[in-house]
Amino acid sequence: MPQPRDLIGDEIQEAVGNDQDAQEFQEVGENDQPAQYVHGIDEKSIVDERVEDLNPVSFTGEPDSNEAETEPTGGTADKCPCDICPDRSKVIELKQALDILQTKFDTLLEKSIADEREFKRTVAQGDAVARAENFFLKERVETLEKELATAKCKLSFNQIEGDDELISHYTGLPNKATFDLLCSMFNDLEINYYAGWRVVNISRSDQIFITLMKLRRNFTHLDLSTRFGVSEATISNVAMTWIHAVHYVLVGAENSLLSNIPSRHKNQKDLPQCFKDYPDTRLVIDCTEVRTADPKLLDKHNKMFSPYKHFITGKGLVAIAPNGTVVYASELYPGRTSDKEIVRHCKILDKVEGGDSIMADKGFLISSMLPAGVTINMPPFKEVPQFTPEQIEKGYGIAQARVHVERAIQRIKLFHILDYIPQYYLHVASKCFQVCAALTNFRRALIKDNLADTA
Repeated sequence: MPQPRDLIGDEIQEAVGNDQDAQEFQEVGENDQPAQYVHGIDEKSIVDERVEDLNPVSFTGEPDSNEAETEPTGGTADKCPCDICPDRSKVIELKQALDILQTKFDTLLEKSIADEREFKRTVAQGDAVARAENFFLKERVETLEKELATAKCKLSFNQIEGDDELISHYTGLPNKATFDLLCSMFNDLEINYYAGWRVVNISRSDQIFITLMKLRRNFTHLDLSTRFGVSEATISNVAMTWIHAVHYVLVGAENSLLSNIPSRHKNQKDLPQCFKDYPDTRLVIDCTEVRTADPKLLDKHNKMFSPYKHFITGKGLVAIAPNGTVVYASELYPGRTSDKEIVRHCKILDKVEGGDSIMADKGFLISSMLPAGVTINMPPFKEVPQFTPEQIEKGYGIAQARVHVERAIQRIKLFHILDYIPQYYLHVASKCFQVCAALTNFRRALIKDNLADTA
């Protein structure tokens, strides 16, 4: 900023050094005394006055107390008697105005500098915060994009819950309502995981979904782990755990689907037309074989080799009520075991009582094992070269009714885990067979017509 002009010094210079009248002063000799007064004015007093004017004054315009003491006795305080010197009061006012302006300017300058610094600091802080927010937002966006991409590839029951055809394809259940009903059976059940560690990154409903997919489609663990975005160990843990859980709820628990066989009187209330000639029938039984991996022990290998299927199998007994509901499924026995031996060992005859009737194929030579009052209906044996008309009619009637147990077995075998039970599932083969049998009861009725509909 340019410095204000020193008016007093300029005027003194003008008055003393540059004034033409000053040249009238004559140099005096070495012993002469200088002139004391020019035009009646003391030069020293003029200079002193100008210097004293440089002293600060108050904003009221009143001179300092010392100024009064140095004021010359001759002349007035406001104006010098000479025509050359300016008006002293105007000089003072100008000086005061300049001081005030300088003070205001300095104040405004300092405030402007402070505001500018504060603005720059605020902007810098804002930029830093904005950069930090942008950084974390970018990271969040990238994470969400990855999760979205994973979710698109990750299979879940929620993705197919609106498609009954897909639900039936993957689970063997008819629709979402049935799946929800099955899941609700485990609400109060505490799950102890097979591998000893909990699975928390998959919902309980999806864990049941995985288990049903394994039973229904028999996908490999690698396939399922890819579909659900988890490890094979997680799939193995989930499948093994829930096979045991579903078996407990549907088969092993009291009042489960396969724990109680309906009474003869209850069956008669919902008896299909094909059983009208056999109203006392309580059970229709048959055996089926399931192919399995070769056992490690040689003696088990010999027992499990089926002379009928010509490969290693497990053999189980299935019993249905006259209305087509699966009411019993035995454990799997070695494929070489006879039907009669399976009936003896599984103790299914302990579940019938006097007055009941059992319908079976010719292979069930169990007449000597039946409890008192229990009868068996099976196709007649050909004891003569040709069947009599009565035998033909009886055999046709029994076959027409007994065919439904074979249809029930066909439903069970739609669970493709029973196509071939791998080595690492051999220890739960029986439970897989029984669970698949129980799950068929969640489907629509096997036999649609009954005597009540035609009454």
